[in-house]
Amino acid sequence: STNTIAPSQRNIEDLLNMGFDKSDAIDALKRSNNDLEGATRILLGDADEQLSREVAVRTTEGWE
Repeated sequence: STNTIAPSQRNIEDLLNMGFDKSDAIDALKRSNNDLEGATRILLGDADEQLSREVAVRTTEGWE
């Protein structure tokens, strides 16, 4: 929607303190309408997906 809430500095800092990358944190906050919990889920979900893909590639290559 057009009325997305801009990421707050406080939430960005909280995500940085959790070890997330600043640009990823800002993107996740935009996607979650500046909801810290939602942004954290997005970031962890993305990390899980990335890890799953890497494991799948390694597994597939291992079978060849």
